[in-house]
Amino acid sequence: LNINDVYIGFDIFELLSGNYDVKSIKLSDGDLRLVQHKNNEFNIAKAFESKKPIKSVEEEFHLDLQSIKFERIDISKLNEANDIMVDVFVSDAQTSFVSSNKHLAIDLDSKFELNLIIKGDTTFLKHKHFDVLTEIDFDYAKDLLTVEPTEVSLEQATFNFEGKVDFKNEMFIDLHFSGKKPDFNLFLALAPEELAPTLNKFENKGEIFFDATI
Repeated sequence: LNINDVYIGFDIFELLSGNYDVKSIKLSDGDLRLVQHKNNEFNIAKAFESKKPIKSVEEEFHLDLQSIKFERIDISKLNEANDIMVDVFVSDAQTSFVSSNKHLAIDLDSKFELNLIIKGDTTFLKHKHFDVLTEIDFDYAKDLLTVEPTEVSLEQATFNFEGKVDFKNEMFIDLHFSGKKPDFNLFLALAPEELAPTLNKFENKGEIFFDATI
């Protein structure tokens, strides 16, 4: 974990009254390297383990987050069991939260570059640029995560995405992806980047459809 700039936001009036509630966090220019060991433990969990007992704490900080913002943050996760690495460079991401007793609503607006590396070799997901604007709702009572209808921009193509994850029902996943384009942009978005110069030389007609359900 290496972050050059960290900003923590408080409500000035609550701060003056002695309430140290963190309202917002902003991280800029850094990287986060996550490693999932073969025993399923994460390196970051051990990094934050306290080596010395805390004797006393006069004031406590509490998280009452309303927003998190990332700027130029490189996040990678390596699974040592299958040697799969996911690397995401977040150029800009803004997340806001609205919480009640029954629901947690999350708004996400992000731009990032994605790379998927398997056993040291890059896949077709290489230098893929995503632009995601979505709304997510978590129902505490039902333990249900709902992704509202969302447009995901990938390179020059646009996909539709929505679905649910039911944590109570054995993590039942119901996700739907779809796309439609009158040119090769939809295909190019999914194709390896080295094929792009060749495919761009061709004229094309008709429409390309993409539809997937998980």
